[in-house]
Amino acid sequence: MDRRARRLTDDHRVVSLGIDPAPEEVPPSLPTSRLHSVAVFCTALFGISAIVWALAFVTVNWAGSSRRAVIAGVLFSIVGFLASVAITIFSAARDTYARRPPH
Repeated sequence: MDRRARRLTDDHRVVSLGIDPAPEEVPPSLPTSRLHSVAVFCTALFGISAIVWALAFVTVNWAGSSRRAVIAGVLFSIVGFLASVAITIFSAARDTYARRPPH
């Protein structure tokens, strides 16, 4: 490959790109909805409770119905965590679309 500087001649096709247009101003982002904020809080709450329930299940030798209650607590926390995450994601996606003005 020839790396020497060459002069552009008429046989080379050069497309002029012109002047770069001025960047458009980006409108300020709207704050997230209350639903999104509550869902994020619930995600953190269920995540922490799932960790606490799981540690309680692993570290303590629970007997009989207490063991079932701890397992139910773990499962409830996991299901709540997953539901909160889904609501957080879908509400964040909803917040990206323009809202209709109130009537």
